[in-house]
Amino acid sequence: MDDPSATALERVEFLAASPTRLRLLDAVAEDPAVPETLTERTGIARSTLRRNLAALVDRGYLSHSATSGEYSLTVAGSVVRQALHDAVATVDRADSLVPFLDHFPVDIPVEPAALAEAEVVGSDESDPFKPVATIRERFGDSTTARGFLPVINPLYLKGLRAYAGTGHSVELIAPRAAYDSRAADAPEAFRTVASSPDVELLVSPKVPAYAVGFLDGDAVLGAFDEHRRTHSVLHAGPDSAVADWAETQYEAVRETAAPFEG
Repeated sequence: MDDPSATALERVEFLAASPTRLRLLDAVAEDPAVPETLTERTGIARSTLRRNLAALVDRGYLSHSATSGEYSLTVAGSVVRQALHDAVATVDRADSLVPFLDHFPVDIPVEPAALAEAEVVGSDESDPFKPVATIRERFGDSTTARGFLPVINPLYLKGLRAYAGTGHSVELIAPRAAYDSRAADAPEAFRTVASSPDVELLVSPKVPAYAVGFLDGDAVLGAFDEHRRTHSVLHAGPDSAVADWAETQYEAVRETAAPFEG
């Protein structure tokens, strides 16, 4: 007796074996088309295109009209096309988690699916400040922010200064040394932030070696590299298990915090 799961896996292997097949499903999803039109849409060589079209028809994912010569997406083809795009997105998210989790110093005790639903923004050689820039951008779109940081990036200070007095409500917890460092580097900007009625700076000796924050309801976790630079950030929705865990970490640090005194 045939194993249904083996048959399904063989079909998945067929679809995933060549990106040409998904490109053809996408191209036909726009409108039914003849091979010449599909060649123009995709740039796929004619011999490769015809071979893959025949295989997709044989599998039931495309239909072919002998009258018009057009290929159309079947219901089954539409289902597997969406499933493939979902699978690619899931794999991309999983791959993005690897470097973040490698640099995050503690295990996040949530189901893998909860992490897979999160968004990770990492740094790279072409854009080493991308995670910090992303946080600044999302901070600008929010009205409230709270969190703790083991170190304060100068770009965060610039962001706080830019929004000081604009109605943003900010509560920041950091080690005393983090504030002293920014006060020494940029005294005027730091004074502006520290004196703003919208910004509450708190000091705690118990800030972990990672960051936790909330922009409105969304949770943000930050991982740092060996030089204490922001390596990557993970964004999770307010109703996620990641946000629940982040809240417990934040509250634990908040209980140890006292107002910053310059």
